[in-house]
Amino acid sequence: MTDYLKRNALWILLILLALAIYLLPIKIPADINTMGKVYSEREYILHTGNDGQVRESIINLATGIHEEFRVREPERGDDIRLHIVPHVFTSDIIHRHDTLAKFFSFSTMLKLTSLKSELDVVTAMLDAAKSGEKPAAIQLAEKRKKYATIDAEIQERMYQRQKVLFENEVIADQEFEDQQRLVELKKTQVAISEAELQALESGEKPAQINYIKSLIRKVKTEIANLELKVANQIITSPINGIYRNSFSPDTLIIIEDIDRLIIKLPVPLEDMKFVYPGQQIVFKIDGMKETINAEVTNVSRNVTVLNARQVVLVTACFTDNYPDILPGAVLRGKLKREPVLLRKFLVDRFEVFFGR
Repeated sequence: MTDYLKRNALWILLILLALAIYLLPIKIPADINTMGKVYSEREYILHTGNDGQVRESIINLATGIHEEFRVREPERGDDIRLHIVPHVFTSDIIHRHDTLAKFFSFSTMLKLTSLKSELDVVTAMLDAAKSGEKPAAIQLAEKRKKYATIDAEIQERMYQRQKVLFENEVIADQEFEDQQRLVELKKTQVAISEAELQALESGEKPAQINYIKSLIRKVKTEIANLELKVANQIITSPINGIYRNSFSPDTLIIIEDIDRLIIKLPVPLEDMKFVYPGQQIVFKIDGMKETINAEVTNVSRNVTVLNARQVVLVTACFTDNYPDILPGAVLRGKLKREPVLLRKFLVDRFEVFFGR
C-alpha cells in the first residue's frame, strides 16, 4: 500500500486539490480591469461647407447622434464675411450665450437700407398728403410718381433677369421671392404715387392717407423682419465649454462641453456578459492618490478590435464632482463585480481559452 501511494502520490495530490477547489467555498476577486478616456458629453462645432454655407452642429458623444444642426446659407452672388471674436481663443471657459462670431451679409444690409429709405419716402408722402399747401404738394407728388415709375421699371428688369436664373435653378427660392416682393413693393409705390396725385388734384385725401398709413406699417414690418435676421447673424455659444484646436480647413471652432463629462472604456468581448448599466467603476489617474467613482450608463452592442483583441465600448459617467479632471484624461479602472467561487473562475477561464 505504501509503495502504491508513493507511486501515485502526484495523482492523488492533484485529485485532492481538484476536490478542494470544487468543494471548498473559496472566492476570488472578479473585478474587470480596464482603462478609460474622458470626453465631453456634447461637442459644438462651427464649420463651413463647400457651397459657402456656415453650419453649426451639436454632437452628443454619449449617444453618437446630432442633437442640433443649423445652416446659414448666403444668397448667390452675395458678399459675406464671418468674423470670429478673438476672446474665443484666449478664454479659459466659454460661457453659454457668449458671442463666438459675427456673420455679415452685404445683400441683407442693402435691403435693409433700401427699406429704410422707402420708409422715409412714404412718411414724407403722408406728411405731404396731410399738408394744406396744395400746389406744392401736387408738384411734389408728380416728382414722386416719376421717381417711383423709373424705380419700378428698373426693379422689373432685375426681376425678369432673376426669373430666368430661377427657372434654370441657378438661384435659391428665397432670393427669387425677395425679388418678387421688391417688384410688388415698387409697383405699389407707383400706384400710391398716382393715387396721391389724383387725390391732391381732386381734393379727396382721407382714403389716400389711410392707404399710406397701411403702407408705412407694411414697410416697418419688413424692416423689423430684416433687423431680426441681422440679429440672428450673431453666432453665440449654446453650451459652457472650452475651446479645442482643430487643424481641419473647414472647421472654424470646436467647443467641448464641461458641464457633463463621460468616460469611454473598452471591455473584452468575453467579459461583456458581466457588464450592465448602473455597475460601479473605481478609477485612478497615474500620479494622483484620489479615487474616482463612476457608473456604467450604456453598453455598446457593436464589437471593435483594439490591440488585436475584440472589445465593446462602454460609456460611464462620474457619480461625484471632480473639477480637476478635464477632457482627454486617461484613467485606470476596475468594473466592480461580486467575488466568484474559485471553481467558477477556473471554469470560465477554461471556456475562454479552449472554448466549450
